[in-house]
Amino acid sequence: CFCPHRKHCSSDLFAWTKVAGAITVQSSGFAWQTNVPVISRFMSETLELTVVREPFTSYSHKDDWEVRVNPVSSGCGPTSALTAWTAGAGSVSPDVKTWYLATRAQPLHLNVTDAGQYIVCLRETPTGTFQQIASVASLYLTIERLPGDRMHTGGVFAGQKF
Repeated sequence: CFCPHRKHCSSDLFAWTKVAGAITVQSSGFAWQTNVPVISRFMSETLELTVVREPFTSYSHKDDWEVRVNPVSSGCGPTSALTAWTAGAGSVSPDVKTWYLATRAQPLHLNVTDAGQYIVCLRETPTGTFQQIASVASLYLTIERLPGDRMHTGGVFAGQKF
């Protein structure tokens, strides 16, 4: 899309014009997946994040790979919201590496404000830059709220909805 009127692009959706043609973008060659379909902010089961590389797309060693999981609004910047990821035992494949955020011995306990959408960023080499990668199913890793998180608190404003 193209917007010729810079002042009105953010406030007027009809200021945008569709441009003919298509842009083709090469895939990153990496994808992530988790071992559970729904990630809750309190989890007592093991939570694994596995990164898989398509064969022959790059030649970095998987032991050098680092992962960051940041809120969508932060991009792949230097601060990682979920920093407790630890690398798991080595896989036989040179194109697969797994990290653990929660285990039965160390469950996941996040604040209500930590629920939301996150991006997964990967750095192939210690001197490289972090790049966002997608999963097979989604672009974002979503941490769900608990059913009790939606309850209203008591007090003066208990009957009001914000």
